[in-house]
Amino acid sequence: MELVQITLMAEKQKWLNYFRQHNRGGVKKRVSPRIYSDAVCRFFVARHHNTELGYIQITNHSDWLSSPAQPQVWSASSASVKPVYRNQGVLRFMLSECIAKHQVGAAYMESERLMPMSDYYRSLGFRRLHFVDDSYFVYLIHANFEAAYLARYGNNDTSNNNSVVTSI
Repeated sequence: MELVQITLMAEKQKWLNYFRQHNRGGVKKRVSPRIYSDAVCRFFVARHHNTELGYIQITNHSDWLSSPAQPQVWSASSASVKPVYRNQGVLRFMLSECIAKHQVGAAYMESERLMPMSDYYRSLGFRRLHFVDDSYFVYLIHANFEAAYLARYGNNDTSNNNSVVTSI
Protein backbone atom coordinates (compact mmCIF):
# COMPACT_ATOMS: atom_id res chain seq x y z
CA MET A 1 0.00 0.00 0.00
CA GLU A 2 1.10 3.56 -0.60
CA LEU A 3 -0.21 6.95 0.45
CA VAL A 4 -0.14 9.51 -2.35
CA GLN A 5 -0.84 13.22 -1.95
CA ILE A 6 -3.58 14.60 -4.20
CA THR A 7 -2.77 17.95 -5.79
CA LEU A 8 -5.48 18.38 -8.42
CA MET A 9 -8.58 20.30 -7.33
CA ALA A 10 -10.93 17.91 -9.15
CA GLU A 11 -9.49 14.93 -7.25
CA LYS A 12 -9.82 16.72 -3.91
CA GLN A 13 -13.44 17.58 -4.68
CA LYS A 14 -14.13 14.00 -5.78
CA TRP A 15 -12.96 12.60 -2.46
CA LEU A 16 -14.64 15.26 -0.36
CA ASN A 17 -17.91 14.49 -2.17
CA TYR A 18 -17.34 10.77 -1.59
CA PHE A 19 -16.91 11.47 2.13
CA ARG A 20 -20.12 13.53 2.22
CA GLN A 21 -22.09 10.76 0.55
CA HIS A 22 -20.79 8.00 2.81
CA ASN A 23 -20.60 9.76 6.18
CA ARG A 24 -23.53 9.63 8.58
CA GLY A 25 -22.28 12.51 10.72
CA GLY A 26 -22.23 16.27 10.74
CA VAL A 27 -20.75 16.95 7.32
CA LYS A 28 -21.02 20.54 6.15
CA LYS A 29 -22.73 20.96 2.81
CA ARG A 30 -20.68 24.03 1.98
CA VAL A 31 -17.00 24.30 2.60
CA SER A 32 -14.63 27.18 2.29
CA PRO A 33 -12.59 27.17 -0.92
CA ARG A 34 -9.57 27.63 1.39
CA ILE A 35 -9.58 23.92 2.20
CA TYR A 36 -8.28 23.19 -1.28
CA SER A 37 -5.07 25.10 -0.49
CA ASP A 38 -2.23 22.75 0.52
CA ALA A 39 -1.24 25.27 3.22
CA VAL A 40 -4.63 24.70 4.89
CA CYS A 41 -5.54 21.09 4.02
CA ARG A 42 -3.80 18.20 2.35
CA PHE A 43 -5.56 15.27 0.74
CA PHE A 44 -4.05 11.78 0.37
CA VAL A 45 -5.25 8.59 -1.30
CA ALA A 46 -4.32 5.08 -0.21
CA ARG A 47 -3.52 2.95 -3.24
CA HIS A 48 -2.60 -0.65 -3.79
CA HIS A 49 -1.50 -1.63 -7.31
CA ASN A 50 -3.11 1.56 -8.72
CA THR A 51 -6.43 0.79 -7.03
CA GLU A 52 -7.77 3.60 -4.83
CA LEU A 53 -8.80 2.22 -1.45
CA GLY A 54 -9.69 5.36 0.48
CA TYR A 55 -8.64 8.87 1.34
CA ILE A 56 -7.63 11.01 4.30
CA GLN A 57 -7.69 14.78 4.67
CA ILE A 58 -5.40 16.55 7.13
CA THR A 59 -5.87 20.15 8.26
CA ASN A 60 -3.19 22.53 9.45
CA HIS A 61 -3.73 23.21 13.16
CA SER A 62 -0.35 24.75 13.85
CA ASP A 63 -2.17 27.83 15.16
CA TRP A 64 -3.24 26.04 18.35
CA LEU A 65 -1.28 22.78 18.51
CA SER A 66 2.26 23.85 17.63
CA SER A 67 5.21 24.44 19.91
CA PRO A 68 8.78 25.66 19.33
CA ALA A 69 9.89 22.02 19.10
CA GLN A 70 7.01 21.09 16.77
CA PRO A 71 6.10 24.13 14.66
CA GLN A 72 3.91 22.25 12.16
CA VAL A 73 0.98 20.24 13.52
CA TRP A 74 -1.81 18.79 11.43
CA SER A 75 -5.07 17.09 12.35
CA ALA A 76 -6.70 14.17 10.57
CA SER A 77 -9.99 15.85 9.66
CA SER A 78 -11.81 13.31 7.51
CA ALA A 79 -11.17 9.87 6.14
CA SER A 80 -13.11 7.29 4.24
CA VAL A 81 -12.35 3.78 3.05
CA LYS A 82 -14.35 2.23 0.24
CA PRO A 83 -16.66 -0.43 1.71
CA VAL A 84 -15.02 -3.35 -0.11
CA TYR A 85 -11.65 -2.48 1.52
CA ARG A 86 -12.87 -1.87 5.08
CA ASN A 87 -11.54 -3.94 7.98
CA GLN A 88 -8.32 -4.57 6.04
CA GLY A 89 -6.11 -2.02 7.83
CA VAL A 90 -6.49 0.80 5.28
CA LEU A 91 -7.53 3.46 7.79
CA ARG A 92 -4.79 2.36 10.20
CA PHE A 93 -2.26 2.60 7.38
CA MET A 94 -3.41 6.10 6.37
CA LEU A 95 -3.40 7.42 9.94
CA SER A 96 -0.04 5.81 10.74
CA GLU A 97 1.56 7.27 7.61
CA CYS A 98 0.20 10.74 8.35
CA ILE A 99 1.38 10.58 11.97
CA ALA A 100 4.84 9.38 10.95
CA LYS A 101 5.44 11.50 7.85
CA HIS A 102 3.10 14.50 7.91
CA GLN A 103 3.17 15.80 11.52
CA VAL A 104 -0.36 14.70 12.37
CA GLY A 105 -0.78 15.25 16.10
CA ALA A 106 -4.55 15.14 16.40
CA ALA A 107 -7.67 13.64 14.91
CA TYR A 108 -11.04 15.37 14.69
CA MET A 109 -14.32 13.45 14.87
CA GLU A 110 -17.78 13.19 16.31
CA SER A 111 -17.61 12.06 19.93
CA GLU A 112 -20.26 9.39 19.33
CA ARG A 113 -17.94 7.71 16.80
CA LEU A 114 -15.04 7.72 19.24
CA MET A 115 -16.59 5.75 22.09
CA PRO A 116 -16.96 2.40 20.30
CA MET A 117 -13.54 2.93 18.68
CA SER A 118 -11.55 4.27 21.65
CA ASP A 119 -9.31 1.17 21.91
CA TYR A 120 -8.53 1.46 18.18
CA TYR A 121 -7.44 5.10 18.46
CA ARG A 122 -5.51 4.41 21.66
CA SER A 123 -3.61 1.66 19.79
CA LEU A 124 -2.58 4.30 17.24
CA GLY A 125 -1.10 6.47 20.01
CA PHE A 126 -3.91 8.93 20.70
CA ARG A 127 -3.98 9.65 24.43
CA ARG A 128 -6.04 12.78 25.18
CA LEU A 129 -9.43 14.12 24.25
CA HIS A 130 -10.14 17.78 23.79
CA PHE A 131 -13.88 18.48 23.84
CA VAL A 132 -14.68 21.94 22.52
CA ASP A 133 -17.69 23.99 23.63
CA ASP A 134 -21.01 22.18 23.57
CA SER A 135 -20.12 20.62 20.25
CA TYR A 136 -20.30 16.89 19.71
CA PHE A 137 -16.93 17.07 17.99
CA VAL A 138 -13.72 16.12 19.75
CA TYR A 139 -10.00 16.33 19.03
CA LEU A 140 -7.88 13.31 19.91
CA ILE A 141 -4.33 14.35 20.80
CA HIS A 142 -1.53 11.97 19.78
CA ALA A 143 1.13 10.98 22.30
CA ASN A 144 3.86 12.53 20.10
CA PHE A 145 2.26 15.96 20.63
CA GLU A 146 0.82 15.48 24.12
CA ALA A 147 3.70 17.11 26.01
CA ALA A 148 3.63 20.21 23.80
CA TYR A 149 -0.15 20.36 24.06
CA LEU A 150 -0.13 20.10 27.87
CA ALA A 151 2.70 22.62 28.17
CA ARG A 152 0.62 25.07 26.20
CA TYR A 153 -2.80 24.40 27.72
CA GLY A 154 -2.36 22.34 30.87
CA ASN A 155 -5.37 20.20 31.64
CA ASN A 156 -7.79 22.81 30.33
CA ASP A 157 -7.65 25.12 27.35
CA THR A 158 -7.58 28.58 28.93
CA SER A 159 -8.52 30.21 25.63
CA ASN A 160 -11.99 28.73 25.89
CA ASN A 161 -13.65 28.17 29.26
CA ASN A 162 -15.99 25.57 27.78
CA SER A 163 -13.19 23.23 26.63
CA VAL A 164 -12.53 20.01 28.47
CA VAL A 165 -9.37 17.94 28.25
CA THR A 166 -9.29 14.36 29.48
CA SER A 167 -7.54 11.04 28.83
CA ILE A 168 -8.98 8.45 26.47
